[in-house]
Amino acid sequence: MADALQMAKAEIRMKMVDRRARMRPDARATASERIVARIADEAVFQRASSFCCFSPLREEVQVMPLVELAARNGARIFLPAYDEVARHYRFREWDRTVPLRAGRWNILEPQGTTYAIPEGDVCIIVPGQAFDRTGMRIGYGGGYFDRMLRETRIGSNRRVSAIGVAYHFQVLDWVPHDQQDEPIDFLATEIEWIKTHR
Repeated sequence: MADALQMAKAEIRMKMVDRRARMRPDARATASERIVARIADEAVFQRASSFCCFSPLREEVQVMPLVELAARNGARIFLPAYDEVARHYRFREWDRTVPLRAGRWNILEPQGTTYAIPEGDVCIIVPGQAFDRTGMRIGYGGGYFDRMLRETRIGSNRRVSAIGVAYHFQVLDWVPHDQQDEPIDFLATEIEWIKTHR
C-alpha cells in the first residue's frame, strides 16, 4: 500500500515537473505576478507578524516579491534553511541586509546557525507539485515542508495560515496522501483563491 502511494505520487510529480518546464517564460512570469497580487490582497497575508516564504527553484511560482511586501507590513521574514544535524529544513529568520547563500541542493537560504519557530500571526507560503481542494499536496518527496508546518502549528502562541501556490493546472481533483502529509489552509493560483475543505 505504501509503495503504491509513493508510486502514484511520483507519477504525478513527474507529470507536473514536465508540464511546468513546458510553460513559456512569459506565461510563467504573468501567472506568478497574478498569484503574488492575489495573496497580497488577502487578510491572512496582510495581518501576518511572521511571514515564511521559500526560495523558488527552476520553474516554480516566483513568490519572492511577497517578501518585500510583507516586510513593508512590518512582518519578520523567515525562509527554510537546512539543518545538517537534524537532517531536515527548519525556518531561519532572514536579516534582508545580509545576502542569501546557496545551501543544500543550491537552494538559497539565510546565513547563520540559529533556527526559530515563527510566532504570532504566521503566514507560510508553501510550494508543491500538485494540490487538491481539500488542502492536500504533493511536494518533492522529502517531507520537509510537512514537518515545518507541523512544528509551526504546535503551540498556543501562534495562529498559522498555510498558503499553497500553484499554476492552475497543478490543482487536481484529488492527490494521494497519508497521515504524514500536512494540509494547507488556502491555495492561490493565477485564476482563483481557494479556501480548502480541511
